[in-house]
Amino acid sequence: MDRYPTFLLLFINCVFEEVVFRMTIIYLCSIVISHELTVIILSALIFASAHILFFKFYMFIITFILGFILAYIYLSIPHLIVALWSVIFIHFLAVYIGTKSGIIHKLTRR
Repeated sequence: MDRYPTFLLLFINCVFEEVVFRMTIIYLCSIVISHELTVIILSALIFASAHILFFKFYMFIITFILGFILAYIYLSIPHLIVALWSVIFIHFLAVYIGTKSGIIHKLTRR
């Protein structure tokens, strides 16, 4: 009974993080910089830089790769709503599997 509110909160967190954080950064970068690959790399670096402050270096690499993939999806799919929901689904699935399997707990433990 307790797992459904946690499941819902996890989903809301993923949606909020994608809409507010990642999409804003990607589209602000794309307004300033016209070269698409530069936008993707810069966006992925910004995502990953938040993680290197709190976690180990390999978390920075993992987050950079995931951010690179997510930014590429945002900029390559022409329909924004399809891109947004596909990225939210990937993000949610990664967090959910990582939480259930204990991988996130092992990676973030100091």
